[in-house]
Amino acid sequence: MSPSRRCYFCGISTIHYGPRRRSRAPVRSYQLNDDFLLEHPSVMEYAGHMIEEPQITAEKKICRPCLQRADRFVIRQRRERMQEERNEAAQQAATDVVVEPSSSSSSRGIINDPLDVIGVPEEVIVPEVQDAHTQTSTPVFPVHDFKRVPYNSIFCIASGCNNQNDLHRIPLAFRIDCLYKQNIYISFGNRACSEHLMSTIWNNLEENSRSTKETFNSRQMSAMLKLLQKKDTQYLNFERLESLDDYVLHFYAGYTKDNFLNILEQTPSITQTFKKPKTALATVLCKLHTGDSNERLSSIFRMTSQQFGTIMKKVRHCLCSEFVPKNLGFDHIYGPNRASSYRNELLERILRISNVLFSNSRNPVITICDGTYFYIQKSSNYAFQRESYSIHKYRNLLKVFLIVSPDGYIIETFGPYEAKKSDASIMEELISERDDNPFHWFFEAGDIFILDRGFRDVIKNLEEAGYEAYMPLTKDDDERQLTTRQANESRKVTLCRWVVESVNGRIKNQFRQLRSQYVNIAAPHLHEEVRIACALINAYGVRLTDNALVNEIINEIYLKYDAPNLLSELVIHENLNMRLSRL
Repeated sequence: MSPSRRCYFCGISTIHYGPRRRSRAPVRSYQLNDDFLLEHPSVMEYAGHMIEEPQITAEKKICRPCLQRADRFVIRQRRERMQEERNEAAQQAATDVVVEPSSSSSSRGIINDPLDVIGVPEEVIVPEVQDAHTQTSTPVFPVHDFKRVPYNSIFCIASGCNNQNDLHRIPLAFRIDCLYKQNIYISFGNRACSEHLMSTIWNNLEENSRSTKETFNSRQMSAMLKLLQKKDTQYLNFERLESLDDYVLHFYAGYTKDNFLNILEQTPSITQTFKKPKTALATVLCKLHTGDSNERLSSIFRMTSQQFGTIMKKVRHCLCSEFVPKNLGFDHIYGPNRASSYRNELLERILRISNVLFSNSRNPVITICDGTYFYIQKSSNYAFQRESYSIHKYRNLLKVFLIVSPDGYIIETFGPYEAKKSDASIMEELISERDDNPFHWFFEAGDIFILDRGFRDVIKNLEEAGYEAYMPLTKDDDERQLTTRQANESRKVTLCRWVVESVNGRIKNQFRQLRSQYVNIAAPHLHEEVRIACALINAYGVRLTDNALVNEIINEIYLKYDAPNLLSELVIHENLNMRLSRL
């Protein structure tokens, strides 16, 4: 058989296939002409590896299996070379002395290009492997308002993380989101560990990454522009939930696949209303978690902005009707089957330090109350604009009132209220004597409320209703400061009251939609989204627990409770707080 009818590499006939030369489909083959070799450079590299002195002419052929072998061979060789370069770079970085870029370039181990070193711990300084051999002769230039994370495939992108074993490529969705929202470019080769892929460092990458740089080269600029072009081509198919990576789902929706399916299971009306129930549920979760505009999210869901808003409105109604009552409110604790045991659940949620500092022989329920606020746009309705304007924040906002247990569990939310309404006025309205008031059948006489100074005008009303209220004390008349006992009483309150501030922060940190300014058209459903967020935190959030040293802390509190304030006595005795002191 003519050599031109056989593969140059394996010698198999390109006309017939098989030992018996039966009539079969010929093996696909290609002429090794100049155009083909230019298009497939891997063939020449493979030929140099297989044949000692390859003599390739235009008459010779290569079969498709050998072409595939050549491609795989080249890919494998490149991977091995990259791994060797990384190992050599890590070894070199561990022994070289790294100085400032402005130092002389003639010293050994000095890296002059500011793109070459990434800020990692001092004991291991990792050079940018990719930039080290490509950027030494490539000019760099600053790009206004844009930054980049230096290339590093050896360590996690997060600051202070030295994990080198459990690293993953940063997903395309993360890179696009950081570039679109924070003007920070992440190259394709950067890695992150599993822990930080599921964390919140992506909300503020500039502070949480090892370092950022403002200089780019032409290759990085080209890659960044191509990445911006992909912004509107993203598509997440939530109906095929199993095909999504866990960290991608967590990045957009804030929850794992099991949590997502559990929410859908507890809200059967979503499945009954929509043909694509998972996509419908994802619209609300993604909106709450990311806080992105409807226009951007609708492009990811492949629907119009009007369709996206309509679906969210229906899903919010379904969640508020089914999911929220199961995880938030007086009724979900004091239900028809739990009327006798609801109080035991509330007592179990009291942390030891709160129980020791405030409880008495009647074993009361301890709760913490406070109001939080959410910003809205200035309204064209003059009356509403005046009611919603806060003279403390100098902005328009609406208030929501929270009742929280000492372990961070949200019992109930009330609102929204106008900005001019104080916490004391809200509490006075809640404890008003009405036949349908659930406040008094849920709480019993002797129960304790831990409050701040904003409730000072309603303390008397709470005590008249049979409750006990504690708040930080103020100094007596004609006194310059609190006494030691008064100061310690105030510290007892603040030691337990910080929980409600932590819950407020968790709401706005986990759900970025709630910390941004609401447009006027979205303000009517603000409280619905707050209740959904609180129900999600109750269902899947982590509860606060006692510190491992809680007993030592309590002993220290009682040990110093009545200890004299020697510094205060010295100041008073020597009149050091007077303008004309003895000193």
